[in-house]
Parts: sequence; C-alpha cells; structure tokens
Amino acid sequence: MDDNTTPLGPIWPAPINTSAKENRQARRKHSGMQGRLAYGGLHPGLVGCEILDLSETGARVETFVQLDLELPETVSVEFCGAYLRARRRWVHGRQLGLEFIIEDMKYLDDL
Repeated sequence: MDDNTTPLGPIWPAPINTSAKENRQARRKHSGMQGRLAYGGLHPGLVGCEILDLSETGARVETFVQLDLELPETVSVEFCGAYLRARRRWVHGRQLGLEFIIEDMKYLDDL
C-alpha cells in the first residue's frame, strides 16, 4: 500500500531510510508520534509512549517509564485519535514490539 491508501491515512509517517533488508510483512516507517498504551488484567494501567516505528501491521514503541510488571499479551495503543488492539511480540527494556490485531483495523477504512 502506498501512503494514500493505507488504513492509517494522514497519520502515516514518512518512510525511514535503511540499507539493511527487512524481513517484515510491511515496511516500517519512522514515526516519533506520542501515544498511550492501555492494559488490563489484575493490574490495569495506562502509560505514555512514543511510537518509534510504525507499519501497517504493527509498531515499535518505547514507554516513558519502566513498567514494574509484564504487560499482558494484548494491549490497546492510542495515537492520533486511533485506538487499536495489539499483541505484545517482544519486550527489551522500555521498548516493545506490537502486532496490530488486524480485525480491529477494518473500521479504519470507513474513516
């Protein structure tokens, strides 16, 4: 998808320049947008984050604070007025790899 047809429309950031070959389902783009992660379970919470990289299928985010407990497998991520559920794929310090739950993205086509 090009920038005009992506479900994330006008919030889609410019592509990042990288010489390394990516083995991903979708191209990553540098973002730098502010967002929030919401999670539930026994200890619900809300934490601010920066969306470092964004693709049509997921994001790499960095939380503003170190979390005291492990995030649940499914979280909600909010940025630029979009609210998406995502699966936690990896965690390294304050950075997380998230995969968007695609079923939730269908409604974005109607925006």
